[in-house]
Amino acid sequence: MRRIILLALGLLPMQLIAQNSNFTLTGKVGQGGAPAKAHLQYQVGNQIWSDTATLVNGVFKFKGEVKGPTIASLVIDHKGEGLAKLGPGADVATVILEQGQINLTAKDSVKNAVFTGSKVNEEYALYQAIGHNATKKMGDIKAEYVSAPESRRSDKKYQEQMQARADSILAILFIE
Repeated sequence: MRRIILLALGLLPMQLIAQNSNFTLTGKVGQGGAPAKAHLQYQVGNQIWSDTATLVNGVFKFKGEVKGPTIASLVIDHKGEGLAKLGPGADVATVILEQGQINLTAKDSVKNAVFTGSKVNEEYALYQAIGHNATKKMGDIKAEYVSAPESRRSDKKYQEQMQARADSILAILFIE
């Protein structure tokens, strides 16, 4: 985990000093075709880039140039309605664009995509999984505390036990 955090922090200065790098993002999401579209959006300096590809048998491909690892949003518009009509439940994934070939596979949704060919994206997926698990566990602790009777919540020993459980979850995040 420590490696992932250091990597994320290291990406910021790299983006400022890195040379331009070509990337190719190839994906397969289900079996859909036109009118389904894939939209890729990212920022290089002050410029926002947006590209669109039509899915053919669920496959799309983007090529571009970035100045180093760059965070992008990939949106699949399954019905071809356009980005403006997609709401908060849109099929969106975060991808880190970097030099080389990046592959994405998903049965039906990029929300559940698996990235290969990119060490940064593989580590980012691990980071997200760890964060998701920790968030769920913290939510479980909070729900348990909130559902406890007031007499139990006001008990100092119970509060200390709950705090110790929360601290252990946070400690695991920083140890890894």
